[in-house]
Amino acid sequence: FDSIGTMVSVLTLAVAVLAAVCSCTASDLGRPVSIGEHPSLVQIEVFLPILNQWFQQCAGIVLTNYHYLSTATCFHGEFYDPAYRRIIAGSSRRSEPGEISYVHFAVNHPEFSEENYDKDVSIVRVTHAIHFGPNIQQGAIIQQGVVIPQGIFVDLLGWGTTVQGGSVSDGNLHKLELIVTNKENCREQYKGHDRVVTDNKFCAGLVRAGGRDYDNTDLGAPAFFQNALVGIVSFGKSNANDIYL
Repeated sequence: FDSIGTMVSVLTLAVAVLAAVCSCTASDLGRPVSIGEHPSLVQIEVFLPILNQWFQQCAGIVLTNYHYLSTATCFHGEFYDPAYRRIIAGSSRRSEPGEISYVHFAVNHPEFSEENYDKDVSIVRVTHAIHFGPNIQQGAIIQQGVVIPQGIFVDLLGWGTTVQGGSVSDGNLHKLELIVTNKENCREQYKGHDRVVTDNKFCAGLVRAGGRDYDNTDLGAPAFFQNALVGIVSFGKSNANDIYL
């Protein structure tokens, strides 16, 4: 997870970019929940022209009625085009109608590294304001400078897959309780991986197993501690992997 810590002013948006900490975990099991339990969560969809269809590819958090927090991974690259990104708020099921807004532009963390994906965080601005209500609310973010200690439990939210290997998904929003794990052990697991567990990241996994990894359609999915956002999913060994954290 990219942890929510270092604040960087983004004057063009008049908001603060939080150096979200990526963890190496994901939401792939857990229990189905309603979006009303975590109304700050949104889906981020990508348009594929060759198929003329939108697909959920990432997740994010509501900051204001015009701004969202997600990963820079979802908003960069040779083929990235803001015209091919949109956000669905207020929906418990993948790609089902909620309130849709289209991406105007995204500002990635100025120190985002494509080599190790450190500071993998982006502030996204949409073309029109969303309307707050029971299923759409601003997210609460942990105070700057707070360290996420080993051994605490966090809740991971996402649509993802519900079996290892990613072959099955019921489309429902799921919530999974994870425990923050030892960072040095996590670094050892990812030694040789093209992405690095830096000091701006933390790892989490299931208590009863070695780990529980992310689904690659849930990049940017939030980890909450007592309803405060503490991190967003940045990378891992994808699709409900039981070995990796």
